[in-house]
Amino acid sequence: MLTALPFTVGQAATTSQVAAVKTSDQVSVPIEVAVDDIGQVAVGQEAVVTSDTGGTSSGTVGSIALLPTDSSGSYTYTVTIAVGERDATLLIGTSATVDVTVASSSDSVLVPISAVTLTGDDTGTVQVVEDGQARSQEVKLGVRGATHVEVAEGLSAGDRVVLSDPSLAIPTSDTSTTGRGGLGGGFQPGGATGPGR
Repeated sequence: MLTALPFTVGQAATTSQVAAVKTSDQVSVPIEVAVDDIGQVAVGQEAVVTSDTGGTSSGTVGSIALLPTDSSGSYTYTVTIAVGERDATLLIGTSATVDVTVASSSDSVLVPISAVTLTGDDTGTVQVVEDGQARSQEVKLGVRGATHVEVAEGLSAGDRVVLSDPSLAIPTSDTSTTGRGGLGGGFQPGGATGPGR
């Protein structure tokens, strides 16, 4: 149902004029995505919307704003999540948390992010423990999560790697995890895992 049409046929429309359409069965949730992260978001990606009451609804990225919004000097893009299967607790006007899946991988070897020292955008090194000794191993990286990173090449499931601080943020190409040392230097050997997501 068309609820707002601020122009007529043949009239030139400005960017501030928006036609509003309302449906009775579909809900959309707008979220703000930082400029640094918007490159990872694409129309059609799956999303999970969790309402304040704990109910979950599934949806997809429906649209991404062409221009950023300036909010107190911090630029963000408005991303609209189209909710397909709506939980009864997700009501218009309520707050919700949205998780968008920007990448996924199956049957993968995962290691904690603190085990990897980046040497490039998608390459790094890890310290692999064999016979009580640590040796450097070059690895090719895949999907990165909040706590773990996929190792596409260079490790096998069950390999033991040296960890530093597992609470460190994911390193970028400009910053890497430092302070690597031997097993006696206060580091904890941990096991690589896989397969997983």
